Amino acid sequence: VANARSAGRVSAGVGLGDSFASVSRPSALDMQIGLQIKNKSLDELNEYNLQLLNNLRVRAGSANAFMQQSYLSPGNRTVILVYLNEMKQVNKLGSMIELVSQTDSQVMAMVYERMSKGLYYYFKEGEQFTSFFNYKGLPAVITGSRKLVVFEHQDLMLWTDNNRSKYIEIAEHAKKTGYTGWELVALGNVSTMAERELDGLGFIIRPVFLSNYTN
Repeated sequence: VANARSAGRVSAGVGLGDSFASVSRPSALDMQIGLQIKNKSLDELNEYNLQLLNNLRVRAGSANAFMQQSYLSPGNRTVILVYLNEMKQVNKLGSMIELVSQTDSQVMAMVYERMSKGLYYYFKEGEQFTSFFNYKGLPAVITGSRKLVVFEHQDLMLWTDNNRSKYIEIAEHAKKTGYTGWELVALGNVSTMAERELDGLGFIIRPVFLSNYTN
C-alpha cells in the first residue's frame, strides 16, 4: 500500500481501511461467502462464481476476463459477485464486472470488494437504483427517482485539477441530462476544500460511506 501511495495512487488503501471492522462484525452475506470459500474446492468455487456471473447476465467475454484476471483471488471474485447478485435486477451490472476486470493491483482488487459492498448498502439502505454504468472509470448508478450517483474510491479526495475537471463535467452532464439530483458516495474521506467545491456544484456528499455499516 505504501509503495502504491508513493507512486501517486491516492486511492491505495481504501480497500483496507475498514476491512478489519467488517471482519469483527461480518454481515450475513460475509458469513455466506466464508462458508462457500471454506467448503468448496477451487474448481467448485469457480463454477459457483460462473453461475453468479450468469445470473448477472454478463457477456461470455467479460465473464472470462473477470475469471482470468490475475490480481483477483477466488475470494475477491466471490465477495464481489455475491454482493452484486443481491442487486441482480439492476440493468447493466456487467459494466461493473468489466471495470473490475481492469484492476492493476491486489490493492485495487480489495478496493473493488469494498465498492461492491458500497453499492449494495446504498441499494438496500439508501435508494434503489435501476441501472449501473461506468462513468469514465467511476462506478455510477441511476436511482428510481432519477438521481445520478457516482461512487469514489479515493481514501482521501483532494480538490486536485483532475478532480475539479471530473466533477464539474459530471455536474454539467447531470444538469443537461435532466437528473433530479446528483450525489457522491465516497468510500474514503473528502477534504474540506473538496467538500465545499462539490457542494457548490450541487452534489450531495456521503463520505466514508461504509463506516455506517461495517463499524
